[in-house]
Amino acid sequence: MLVLYVLHTPRGEGEPGRYESEQIDHAALRAFLDRYAAYLTGDGRFDLWVISPETGALLAWDRHNFLHAYGPIDQFAATLRALGFQEGGLPPLDGHMHYYRPEFDPEAEAILSAFDWLRKPLRPEDEQ
Repeated sequence: MLVLYVLHTPRGEGEPGRYESEQIDHAALRAFLDRYAAYLTGDGRFDLWVISPETGALLAWDRHNFLHAYGPIDQFAATLRALGFQEGGLPPLDGHMHYYRPEFDPEAEAILSAFDWLRKPLRPEDEQ
């Protein structure tokens, strides 16, 4: 698996960009998500993607707190149903905000040392 950390709104912790991890296994992904859970769920300066080159599966969690799934959709749907989710519409977003919390600045800086990231420039669709 690969992690793509799209830092679109830095607060001084690093340069904006698409930070791509080296190939990692499930245990390394779980450790990363566990270590940075508070930051990842409490701040909006980034998007996070997990990509499986082997299966073509891609999960993208964006700054609007939406999870996008690409690839083996039937497998994703079955897993979500097993977790108790069901199909349906979502209400439109109304007046939501993106929080860039100063208390997460140390975590935002630390995450840039989590892997030997390959940094690439943001794409136009990444920019705020």
